[in-house]
Amino acid sequence: MTRSVEELRGECERSRAEFAVTVDRLRERISDTADDLRHKVSPQHIKSEVSDYISNKTQSWVEALKQQAMDNPMQAVAAGTAVAIPLLRLARGFPLPLLMIGA
Repeated sequence: MTRSVEELRGECERSRAEFAVTVDRLRERISDTADDLRHKVSPQHIKSEVSDYISNKTQSWVEALKQQAMDNPMQAVAAGTAVAIPLLRLARGFPLPLLMIGA
């Protein structure tokens, strides 16, 4: 039942080696996690995420608007007219040479 000093030292050395391997693995995982966090909070990554989000939202909004116009064309014509008339009145208020310069 009693173990010799050499057996205890051997067991201690094995435990120390296993602990060192575990610490190295944890250090590597922490390093990888820190690198991932640095990438995710970088201005370029945030900019691309926001840009993708806005692009997707805009695209889905336009698709929904197109679908709604196809489902109900009279409503689309009425909405287009409601927007076009004030714009035409606004455009008629500008002098013709100014409009030609803008064109």
